[in-house]
Amino acid sequence: MRILLLLLFYTSAFFAQNTREDVYVFQDNLKAFYLNEETTPLTKEELANFIGIQFYPYSEDYIVEAKVEYLKKQPVFKMISTGSKQQDYKRFALLHFELFGQKHTLEVYQNIALSQKKGYEDSYFLPFLDYSNGETTSEVGRYIDLKIPKKAKKIILNFNYAYHPYCAYTHGYSCPITPSVNSINQAIDAGVKY
Repeated sequence: MRILLLLLFYTSAFFAQNTREDVYVFQDNLKAFYLNEETTPLTKEELANFIGIQFYPYSEDYIVEAKVEYLKKQPVFKMISTGSKQQDYKRFALLHFELFGQKHTLEVYQNIALSQKKGYEDSYFLPFLDYSNGETTSEVGRYIDLKIPKKAKKIILNFNYAYHPYCAYTHGYSCPITPSVNSINQAIDAGVKY
């Protein structure tokens, strides 16, 4: 079973400097992943009819500084998914940030299985919902993979790296459903779209 896209090609995105060029490399890798018969989660029939991955235009307006509030002694839980398989997660931190004059807080999660793999010990998962869901993006939300250095007080949160789960393009996968607590009361016109 594939855990997340990040096992395949997101390692470089974790260390990105958040430049336009870094985002374009990420987007090109995502497109190539879906179009490659050896890596794609799509069936042969789906791939034959696939129009490709679309993105909003790159925008620096969706790159924000977020304050990290660490959560301690959090229990492990099964995150609800679109299928029968559910993975173990725990709440890791809260990110506090401002976007277009509105303050937001999002929960960051740690995938327990992934965190036990070498090189992914400080890799985290940020699913989010926004006003674009069901219109120009997936109804179950989008995801951002984060690398949070130990004891970092602030990080750069770049919504240009937002991507859809497999379930936005194909059937047969159990994709985490974004918890309602991670709703942004704005449209995030950045990252992947339909």
